[in-house]
Amino acid sequence: MLDLTREVLGQGKIDYFELSAWDVGKEPSEAEFKGRSLVSYFTALPRGAVRVGAAGKVMTGAAASDLLAAGCDFVVIGRAAILRHDFPKRVQSDPAYTSPSLPASPEFLMSEGLSPKFVDYMRTFPGFVGTSDPGFNHYDAMGAWLQTPG
Repeated sequence: MLDLTREVLGQGKIDYFELSAWDVGKEPSEAEFKGRSLVSYFTALPRGAVRVGAAGKVMTGAAASDLLAAGCDFVVIGRAAILRHDFPKRVQSDPAYTSPSLPASPEFLMSEGLSPKFVDYMRTFPGFVGTSDPGFNHYDAMGAWLQTPG
C-alpha cells in the first residue's frame, strides 16, 4: 500500500490524499512496522503539492492537533462532527475539547441537527445510538433545532 501511495503522491495528479484509518492512533499489524502509527508512514512519504489528511476516531482537540503535528495538512472528522455540529469551533475556542461519549441518545443527536431518518441510520453502527427518552417527540426537537440561530 505504501508503494502505491508513494507512486500516486509522486505523480502529483491529485490535490489531496485522505487516509481513512478508522483509528488514527492505530499501529500497523505487521511486526516490522510496529512502534509508529499507521498514519505516520503516510505522512513521511514525499508528496510535493499533494495535501494529506486522515480520519479515524478523532474525538478531541488533542487528537486533531496531534495529527497536524504528525504531518497531516488537514484533519477529517466524522463521529465528532455528528455528535457536535460545531466541533471545529469548539476545538478552536478550547483546544482541550473532548466530544461527548457514545452511545448518544436520539434526543441528543436530534438536538445537534440529525433528522429522525439519520438517527435511524446511525443505529446501524453498534454503540452509536443509545436508548430514547420515552415521550420524546423527534419532530418537535427538529423544529426547535431549526429555530436556533447560527
